[in-house]
Amino acid sequence: MDFNQLLARLGRTGQVFVGGAILVFILSFLPWYTASVSFMGHSSSGSLSAWDAKFGAWFPVLLLIALGVVTALWALDIIKWPALLLWTIGTATAVVSAIIIILRWVTYPSASEADGFGGSASSGAGWALYVSLVIAIATAVFGYLGFTAAGGDIKNLAGALQQRQVPPPGQG
Repeated sequence: MDFNQLLARLGRTGQVFVGGAILVFILSFLPWYTASVSFMGHSSSGSLSAWDAKFGAWFPVLLLIALGVVTALWALDIIKWPALLLWTIGTATAVVSAIIIILRWVTYPSASEADGFGGSASSGAGWALYVSLVIAIATAVFGYLGFTAAGGDIKNLAGALQQRQVPPPGQG
């Protein structure tokens, strides 16, 4: 299978799953939490990556990476799931990841203070967290679009996920 065939098998939803996983992996090494202090003309700043910023940062990254790997294996026909099942699991994974990232964001200690002596301090979520959140939400949206395009119905989720019995070739 060449690269163009792989892209065709992935479709738009699969490409977003795999591409989003790659981007979030890269972003996981960039600032998810930042802090800076300035006092009497001297300043210092630092940041933490997702891997240093505790479970709420690295776990959604791992979820999205796992989704990308499973999607790539599916496209290579190593995992033999119906597309509807993959898009459903992918959507759920991306939604859970986005929720965990939001919870991590709102639980970061954040502050912006100035003292009366010319000093200031600020801390809060870093830019990579915001970009990763957008990617997780976009992954969820594309997963849902793939789910509905494959015949999924959110009102009848259990019925949509049941395997349709397809007779073997030549038997009806």
